[in-house]
Amino acid sequence: MNNILASIALISEFYDLNNINENLFYNFKIPPSRGDISKVRLNNKVIYLTDESYNSNPLSLKFAIENFDKEYQSNKYLILGDMLELGKFSKKLHKKMSKIINKTSIKKVYVIGRDIKETFYAIDRKKRGRILRDKNEIYHLIKNDLNNNDHLMIKASNSTGLNSLALNIKKGKINVV
Repeated sequence: MNNILASIALISEFYDLNNINENLFYNFKIPPSRGDISKVRLNNKVIYLTDESYNSNPLSLKFAIENFDKEYQSNKYLILGDMLELGKFSKKLHKKMSKIINKTSIKKVYVIGRDIKETFYAIDRKKRGRILRDKNEIYHLIKNDLNNNDHLMIKASNSTGLNSLALNIKKGKINVV
């Protein structure tokens, strides 16, 4: 919503907003893996998945975490993958994300990847879930550790492969191999 409002503010400088069709925003759908929210039924429970798996960088991760934290009151969990293409500043920028997480009401943070471990080790111990080694551990976590009506956000750079995992979860395909 903030992005839409910022865009409207910018457009209003160059275009008369009175000429915009009011139906423009009613049919807007968030593109897949860019913050879309899915209600996922698994066995006898429902979880709410916020899929932010298309891209991750320090600014988008900060924004996604803060929005996720504001949005829901019940148990909130994060699965974070690496932010890629940060060069020699990667570890430092990953570690910096812990300060944002520590200010939230997020219950547990799980990580998968190399540099995201810097985030994990710097967050408060009570918020640490665990370091995940592969997609099967993620599926196991969702099936066995999350409860009915819990909220989960997955955030990572596209090249980590977590976007295909999130898509499978949305389709209800979370079979542990």
